[in-house]
Amino acid sequence: MPPTETLSNFAALSEGIKRYTDAMRLFIREKLIARYPETWFETGVLKNLNEGQRRNLQRELKGRVDLKPAEKLDLLDPNHFGRIIEREFRGAFDGVFGEFNQAQSYLNQATNARNRNMAHSRSGDILKDDALEGLRAMQKLLEAASLPEAEEVRKLWERVNAGGSETAVAEPEVTPKAPAAAQPAPKDALPYWWQVTEPWDGFKNPNAIDEGLFAATLGAVHAGSARPEYQDATRFFEHTYFTQQLKQTIADVLSRMGGGDGASVTEMQTPFGGGKTHALLALYHLVSHPDESLAVPGVEEALSGIAVPHGASVAVIDGGEMGVEEQLKEDQTSVSTLWGEIAYQLDPVAYRKHVQASDDKGEAPGNAAYRAVLEAASPALILIDELISYLVKLKFSNSRRTMNLYRQTVQFMQEFMQEAGNVPGVCVVVTLPKSQQEFGGIDPEQLQRELGIVDEIKPRADRVVSKRTPVSDEEVYTLLSKRLFKRPDPAEVNRVIDAYYQAYEAGREKGFYDPNVFTTDYRRQMVEAYPFHPEFVDVLYKKWGAQGDFPRTRTVLQLLANVVADQWATKRHAYLIQSAHVNLERERIRTKILSAIGASVANDSVVAADIIGGDAHADGFDERQSGMYQDHKIARGVATTLLLHSAGGQLRAGALPSDIRIGTVSPLIGPEYPDEVIAELEETLWYVHRSGELLQFQSKQNLYRRIAETAQTQSPHQVTEKLHQVMTAAAGSGEGFRVLQWAGEDGAIPDAPEPAVAILAPAPTYRISDDGGQPAGQERAAIEGLWNKSGGGLRRWRNALIQVAPDREAWDRAEQATREVMAYETVLSGKGSGELSEGEKKDLQARKRDKEQSLRTSLVTAYRWVFYPGDEGKLESIALPTATANETIARRVVDRLESHDYGSPKILRAISAMFFQAKIQPRVWEDAGTELEVGELVRRFSEWTFLPILPDRVGTIRACISDGIDKGAWALAYGIPGQARRLIEKPGELNAIPDLLDGASFLVRDELLELYREQFGRVDESQDPKPPEPPVGGGQGGGASGGPGGGTGGGVQTPVPQPATRHSRVRIRVTDMPVAKSTNLQPYLWKVLQGVDIDTKLSITVEVESAAGVPEDVLNGRIVEGLEQLGIQVEWEA
Repeated sequence: MPPTETLSNFAALSEGIKRYTDAMRLFIREKLIARYPETWFETGVLKNLNEGQRRNLQRELKGRVDLKPAEKLDLLDPNHFGRIIEREFRGAFDGVFGEFNQAQSYLNQATNARNRNMAHSRSGDILKDDALEGLRAMQKLLEAASLPEAEEVRKLWERVNAGGSETAVAEPEVTPKAPAAAQPAPKDALPYWWQVTEPWDGFKNPNAIDEGLFAATLGAVHAGSARPEYQDATRFFEHTYFTQQLKQTIADVLSRMGGGDGASVTEMQTPFGGGKTHALLALYHLVSHPDESLAVPGVEEALSGIAVPHGASVAVIDGGEMGVEEQLKEDQTSVSTLWGEIAYQLDPVAYRKHVQASDDKGEAPGNAAYRAVLEAASPALILIDELISYLVKLKFSNSRRTMNLYRQTVQFMQEFMQEAGNVPGVCVVVTLPKSQQEFGGIDPEQLQRELGIVDEIKPRADRVVSKRTPVSDEEVYTLLSKRLFKRPDPAEVNRVIDAYYQAYEAGREKGFYDPNVFTTDYRRQMVEAYPFHPEFVDVLYKKWGAQGDFPRTRTVLQLLANVVADQWATKRHAYLIQSAHVNLERERIRTKILSAIGASVANDSVVAADIIGGDAHADGFDERQSGMYQDHKIARGVATTLLLHSAGGQLRAGALPSDIRIGTVSPLIGPEYPDEVIAELEETLWYVHRSGELLQFQSKQNLYRRIAETAQTQSPHQVTEKLHQVMTAAAGSGEGFRVLQWAGEDGAIPDAPEPAVAILAPAPTYRISDDGGQPAGQERAAIEGLWNKSGGGLRRWRNALIQVAPDREAWDRAEQATREVMAYETVLSGKGSGELSEGEKKDLQARKRDKEQSLRTSLVTAYRWVFYPGDEGKLESIALPTATANETIARRVVDRLESHDYGSPKILRAISAMFFQAKIQPRVWEDAGTELEVGELVRRFSEWTFLPILPDRVGTIRACISDGIDKGAWALAYGIPGQARRLIEKPGELNAIPDLLDGASFLVRDELLELYREQFGRVDESQDPKPPEPPVGGGQGGGASGGPGGGTGGGVQTPVPQPATRHSRVRIRVTDMPVAKSTNLQPYLWKVLQGVDIDTKLSITVEVESAAGVPEDVLNGRIVEGLEQLGIQVEWEA
């Protein structure tokens, strides 16, 4: 783009954003790769983004599967830069960007510039100040990173500064469109304020607020150079609200001028600078332009019949504009004193005759001379505004003449105010500060010096003046409402106020609000202030007004006008305009507030970090809470309310919970929402401080920010050690289950038949990412590998292993919670924390206990992914809900898998014979003509995944067998097949067999049972049942003593079988087997041997005869290599 080509603000900012974005993308990638060579994107980018950003980025990645690793860089924009750099500030970007708060502020400004640019409607141009701010922030960041693009952006800044448009090209006639989401309240529902009333046209467009509307001065009106809204009497009175005090003041002045009662001197007192200039202008127009003024509807009624004198003299002194040097008039007359100026304005002839000589000398005239001037001018109105400002100029001038003139002027004012009372028809109206707090924006050092002036002038005025306050505290609500808004429907206003009181009543007995809220006076204020909430007005006019450097009324009106225009443009769902609704993202609003409350309370860095930054802590709270919090930005509203309350002057600075509730609660938002924010405010926001219940923003970081910083310094090794300690308590136990902590840390889990809950180590390999409610990715594959294999071979007892793995994001939160607990311990121990007060220690100790309990719960919650054996031989998974206090990992897993609330449970603690016959028997004992060995059955429950997991396998199977015997479903044949055996058909007889797993217990049913009955004989039902004696070997051990025929009843006694002969070495030769039938070796050979002794070792020689021949690559590549991978040694020869 040629340098001479004219750039709009929008175009310059767009070009700057492009250069900044491209340069920072490469820089960020370079720094992240240096720190995370293999996982720069996953660890350096995705992990550091907030959940919403991460989700959006992952969605975009999923839609672009062909994206190369380096091309991922193109997905990042300035919204991501701030998050990444902030999180890696002391990591990948350590030492790059200097001071954190400053860098954060620049990043936020750059992000705001990008967002503002994208949201631009393309009609007109953006504000010059907005473009300059964004370009400067980007330049500073690029310079810090030592990138050459910084110079290019600097040149863009210079071009905008030299020739950019000063303001946006606005069309005030066109009201900005409301956002698409800003829908009116449904018919018959409570209406939002913008459905009941609307601002005057000048207060609708936030980009076109003419703040000069509030910058009227008495001197400018008198000189004829003011805006039409103030210069023209008709327009002025069309927007004037006559307060009771203003009516009384006007009545007194006009009465005095007409020769009636009324004070000769009226002092206009204004508690916070409110309304005095407007009152002076009202008197000025009435006396100077009586016909035009009285023609305005409502003006004559406000005067209640009091006549306005025509042809009266008017003198105006504006101390803020009046200089100390001599002034040359149109007729070449020179005037250099206050008394000269008043006299000349009242009557130039009388001035030259009686006062000019004393004016030239700088000496106050005598009373007789000045009385002559006043008599010549009567009826006369003399308006003196900002007298103190004029006296300050005199007192601190370097000129000897003006230094002496100060004393002369103070003396003149005393005599002048007394003399005015001696001349009928003369009325003086003067403004003096009501307290030491109002001096018209003078700096603090000057303010202290001015105190002497007030001490000198005020006693003299107090002797003769009548005091008036043009706007009382009660009237300010109506004044503001009428100044900024058109008249609303009173019925709708009362309907809204009723709804607010319904919301307040719920917390009345709990003391949620100041009792004053429930008085009739406060309700009246709510009606009069509509659509403002009186709390918002009170903060500005009472709390802010008590400060020494409080901005005058015009500044507050400018702030309110900007707030109104912003609220009108955004059409937020609000029934009143409350403190919580103030939009600090609007720069005009933010700068005025920060200027008013002072740098000791907050600055841009504070607001950016805690309230409105690209990653503000209040917004982060709302995002984590989601729902109503995120929809209505409740935490941001609480923080904004607190910020406004944090200025106080002579009043209490800060806010109580009751103050914050009034600033945020509405018919839409109950007190429970701000209360939840308040409970965590200090830990959520970095710059909020607490003293008892009182909360306040300060520009210094709070104790919990220090804890947060300490938390980030904890070493990974120490964090892991702490988590090991917490895991001991969090793991818990599950009845009948072994609990394996930190399982799989070495890449394997022991293979055993006893049921186990394996709490996997939180290695990245096992941390699960949520993919729409299901685990996905390589982490699942790793967990399946643990389940399928053990050591060098396949896992045998797959149905005995339940694994529970941590959720990736939840584990990150648990790690952070661990760091916080450790930080509390560090700070409380006094290491590097400085001195703590007893109150701080007590509070920290209480919070530490809460954090420790929360950490345990966080750890339990993190282990939410449960992997268990499924019916189809696959590993199934479920996700557990958020844990509650006192729950443990193992207990949650076991409870979930044995619950009937989700269908058929995987874990069973009892099996009835009926259930066994219906669900298990068809799969494990299909052939009724075969025996079912009980030991084999028990083992199958730990092997076969389609079976339930039995925490007490032997006990559950024994109970099931007893139930089946009792119901006639089967009987138990006890003894070695082919030898003497016993048939047990009564449940009680099982007690005599303590070990059902000794290989001598078999279930029989149906035809086989009948056959056994015939073989063993039938039970004599007349005999008293008695459990049979168990078989013995060698006369001792293995059961109760007894020999053949030793029992009576309970079944036919058969000879007790002798133990079977066992061989330690056996050679089994199978010959001439077709390879197609080799699969039969599994059930008839391998499985049988495995059942006898799982540790049996085999040496197998396979002699192969093949006409086609066996290729050597098959022998080496598929047979040898495949078996060796399973840990089986094999060799072949031809």
